[in-house]
Order: sequence, then C-alpha cells, then structure tokens
Amino acid sequence: YETMRKLGASARQMLLQAAAARLGLSITELSTEPGRVVHAASGRTIPYGEIADAAADLSVPTDVVLRSRDDFR
Repeated sequence: YETMRKLGASARQMLLQAAAARLGLSITELSTEPGRVVHAASGRTIPYGEIADAAADLSVPTDVVLRSRDDFR
C-alpha cells in the first residue's frame, strides 16, 4: 500500500512539474483535482492528458511528500 501511495505521489509531482513548465509558473502555485492541474489564481486548468507526455519525459522524483490521510478524497 505504501509503495502505491509513493507511486501516485510521484506521478502527481511529475504532472505538476509539466504543468508549471507549460504555464510558466512555480509548482507551488498549482494544485490537482481529479483529472487536471489547476492554477486557482487565474482559474486556468490543464487536463492530465495534455501534459502526460511531457510528464513522462521527466525524471521520477525519489523523495515525495505523501498526503495526510485526513486529506484523502
């Protein structure tokens, strides 16, 4: 279970990195919702499918922060 959580967190981080590069923003300005990356300040969203290829080209992070169980959906 812990391995799957780390894999999911790594994928999320890679999607955020790809979206930040595409939008010219800091990764700290972005969040995720089901199926998309969101920039709340501007209301812009990017579906995962539009950045999946760019995210796949990134190195897999080795140290990711896992969400608290209280933050699970």
